[in-house]
Amino acid sequence: MIEEVTIFNFTGAYENQDLYRNPDFRVIECKDIEGTNGYCDDEAAGKIRERFKETAVNGVHFIDAGNYHYLSKFMVEKVEEEFTLVVFDHHSDMKESEFFGLLSCGSWILDVVNTNDMVKRVVLIGISDEQKEMIPDVDKEIIVYTDNEIRLGADVEIPVDCPIYISVDKDVLDEEELKTTWDQGIMTIEEFFSIFKGIFDNDANVIGVDVCGEVEYHFGPDGEDIRNQIFNNEIADVCRA
Repeated sequence: MIEEVTIFNFTGAYENQDLYRNPDFRVIECKDIEGTNGYCDDEAAGKIRERFKETAVNGVHFIDAGNYHYLSKFMVEKVEEEFTLVVFDHHSDMKESEFFGLLSCGSWILDVVNTNDMVKRVVLIGISDEQKEMIPDVDKEIIVYTDNEIRLGADVEIPVDCPIYISVDKDVLDEEELKTTWDQGIMTIEEFFSIFKGIFDNDANVIGVDVCGEVEYHFGPDGEDIRNQIFNNEIADVCRA
């Protein structure tokens, strides 16, 4: 059972949400770490790992905007057994890094596949057909369900032969549902939670979850912050049920 909820605050995006003020949730302030936005240099990686040191993988981790999705790599480094990585994302995040091999939000899954021996397979849910075509050949099983396949009623089947770590980028959602700072997919919130909850209902051993895709700026109290707050709270509720 997942109990701990941790919020990593890089941009201030959570500060208008009630989960940031929930006394039962732990907040780790990271605004002071430089070299983190979109790409992560070695110095920043060392500081992030230090902040992550006391955070158990068995929890729900809110890791800020989509530019920080590479933080998932640091979290799954804590997994000490073979596991399946399930990722909800509009992008494959399996591109070669464009800047001198620096870890990035667009390359982190490829880096995990190439360096983490505990990863048995990766399941990508909600990527576009174009992103699917860009996935390189790797020495791991890659299972893909595109956004169009899901819209057409594809039955998402995730192997439960080993523990599962779930990573969610909210850009998998249609922007009419929830706005992020990246180009977005076509998945509805209802479709997302049908699949997400289904993983928990399928006798899966979910060992951890992280969520990114916050907007990097503040709306008014009746704006996008509220919609993100509702979505984030539901994620936490499902994981802790």
